[in-house]
Amino acid sequence: MIQQGMPIKALCWKQPFASLMLNPWNKVETRTQRVNYRGLVLIVATASPYNDRQLIELCGGEQALQLEMKVSGHDGYMNGAAIGIGMLHDCTESRDTDKTFIKPEHHAGRYAWRFGDVFAIRPIPMKGFQGWRNVDDDVRSKIVLL
Repeated sequence: MIQQGMPIKALCWKQPFASLMLNPWNKVETRTQRVNYRGLVLIVATASPYNDRQLIELCGGEQALQLEMKVSGHDGYMNGAAIGIGMLHDCTESRDTDKTFIKPEHHAGRYAWRFGDVFAIRPIPMKGFQGWRNVDDDVRSKIVLL
């Protein structure tokens, strides 16, 4: 999957959405920006997850609970680390058929980033950041698929 010399970009997600990307059935991330990049994306979980109030606001009570149950398991989820890598294949306007945990009213004006071949990696401690980052050789050398 990771070929020598192939560029890798890093992007942050707040938990539990970072861990949700590692679930086999979830390969759509909705964001407010359209993106032209296609290729490998390192999934970085920010140090601060969404709190319960924020999750309920974004997802609704029942959906927030289902989301937490899907991703937390018995060990919880990792914060402040790169936890996965996947291939960003496409970016389109969000559709009603896109399966996400956020409330339908939050889909308006959003774009669906469509991923494939998403794999968990051995966690790499990283600080959160805004926007895209190029993955340097040091971080690249630490990527180990699980």
